[in-house]
Amino acid sequence: MNKKRIYGITGFSLVILLFFSILTSRINLQAAMGDDLETGNIPEVREEFTEEETKYIKDHRTLKVAYVDDNVPVSYTDPKTGELGGISREIFDRISEESGFDFEYVALPAGPISLDYLFENDFVLVTGIEQNDVNLNVKAMLMSEPYLSSKRVMVCKSDLTFDKTAEYRMAVPTGSAIFKKVVEEAYPNFEIVTYDTQDEAFKALIDDKQDVVMVNQYVASYSMTKPRYRDFTIIPVEGMDDNLCFSALVDVWGMGGLSPEEAKLLIGIINKSINNISENEIDNIVIKAAMETTYQYTFSDFIYLYRFAIIGIAVMLLIIIMIYIWMLRVRNKRDLQLKEEQKKIILQQKRYKMIFDNSDELLYEISLSDEPCIASEKIREKFGWDIPVKVDTLSIKTLSEILHVHPDDEDQFFSSTEGLIANKEAKDLQVRLGKDDGSYIWCKVEYLPILDDDNNMVSIVGKIVDVDDSVREKKNLEMKTRMDSLSGLLNKGTFEEEVRQYIEDNTAVSSAFVFVDMDYFKTVNDLLGHAMGDQVIKDTAVKLQVIFANCDLVSRFGGDEFCIFVKDIPSETLADKLNFAVDKLSDVYTNNGVRVSLTASIGAAYCSSPSIEYDKLLDCADRAVYQAKENGRNQYVIGYL
Repeated sequence: MNKKRIYGITGFSLVILLFFSILTSRINLQAAMGDDLETGNIPEVREEFTEEETKYIKDHRTLKVAYVDDNVPVSYTDPKTGELGGISREIFDRISEESGFDFEYVALPAGPISLDYLFENDFVLVTGIEQNDVNLNVKAMLMSEPYLSSKRVMVCKSDLTFDKTAEYRMAVPTGSAIFKKVVEEAYPNFEIVTYDTQDEAFKALIDDKQDVVMVNQYVASYSMTKPRYRDFTIIPVEGMDDNLCFSALVDVWGMGGLSPEEAKLLIGIINKSINNISENEIDNIVIKAAMETTYQYTFSDFIYLYRFAIIGIAVMLLIIIMIYIWMLRVRNKRDLQLKEEQKKIILQQKRYKMIFDNSDELLYEISLSDEPCIASEKIREKFGWDIPVKVDTLSIKTLSEILHVHPDDEDQFFSSTEGLIANKEAKDLQVRLGKDDGSYIWCKVEYLPILDDDNNMVSIVGKIVDVDDSVREKKNLEMKTRMDSLSGLLNKGTFEEEVRQYIEDNTAVSSAFVFVDMDYFKTVNDLLGHAMGDQVIKDTAVKLQVIFANCDLVSRFGGDEFCIFVKDIPSETLADKLNFAVDKLSDVYTNNGVRVSLTASIGAAYCSSPSIEYDKLLDCADRAVYQAKENGRNQYVIGYL
């Protein structure tokens, strides 16, 4: 799984957890508000600031705010901006829009934070303060209404069966001594230990120094996306709401802070601003913060995820190194013996090479052992490529690639060479081999397997003979016997053979047998001469090849008669094509002032029967062309079978 996909999965999981948290909060809100929420009739009333509050905002435009760092996604220092980020920052921005305040954000250091520290650093507000009875009774802090309603949850290892009455060791990642007191009252049997950061608390859980960790539900959802904590589980906690508020610092002991009147005025402004933010906006802020704080895997996470594999690889590498060292020692002992053997092999190869290069034939040996392959220099001179020096594994496909066999000849090559590979039989065949200029020449390829004492094939010795001229001459002769010399079309015998073969191998349904007879062709010969008559035959052949597709068979039966076999054509299309042919075959020829008009009569037999004989098709087409001539020529007639 790649890194981007891991980010996507963890981010999606976090959003799902937050969605259900928001849904739970909505259900609780509905239960509290009754029918108004069910019917959607909650009035939206904005709370406006009084003149006194408006004046206070103008006089105290910028307020210094302390926030808890490393509390993702609630509050943390954004590495990109160096300022407060997360849910708290989004809500502060909304409060700023509502009130007009500007806020200066300062992160609190890790560890316990005292009131003295807050007063000494001239903070006006502290964010992320839990709303509980203890905090509400602290005279030096005046609490706002909650800006984020959430829950505290327990995080523990998956194998722990949680029991509220048991004696557990609980880690509480908070700098607030007050919150520790709240937890101790709720869980008197637990041993409570505070930690400066979330990671320290979770590490204590990993190291079995603690049994459970209590954190905010959103923080827990984010932390659980880290690889180190993926085996943890979340347990809901009853009665441990984590409703986060803003707290104004009140000067009650002469240590600094706001006067009670100013604090009350400031908190009143903040409360109105919070109340002007809708529940939907809060939900969207939570989801947006979750998406923007998707945990980014680090190199240490990678090491942690694959620690066992890394250890295994390290052990394996150590074993490999030890084996390698042992093999080096063994090889050093064998080197002296192998040197003498290699000298003999090299000398033998030189002899073979000399024989191959001085032979008039194109010889080669493909070695299947550690010995190099040998090939005549004449192979490279003729084809422009060499037999590879080494072949690791020989297959029919590999041998075909070595010899550059033409793609159209591969099936024949594969079937013939199969006996060589499987049965170690000598073989020869005739195929086209490629040259480095892209051309191919016909060659006779011979190969003989060389076997060792155990009947294993250790090499293939072969010969390549150029037979291109003789093969091409033979094919040209074969082509001439199949073609009409004047028109270049199939002759009558070849046409009949191929049509019969097609009817035998395929269905004759939707095929057509077309007979073309040139009208007044004798007049052309008589008045314009036989040379012009020959030109008419050539012109007609070209037109018929253009009119009828390459897959159709076009032939000259002799004289001015042509025959076409049309494959797989609808009857309506055939009629259109024949009508087009009648038009295109109509022409005028002149010679020495003599002018002769030439037309064509066409008869066709259209077949709807799956089985039909060649002679019946020919007879039907012949009768149809006769009918076309009887009807006045220069037209077509279709007969149906």
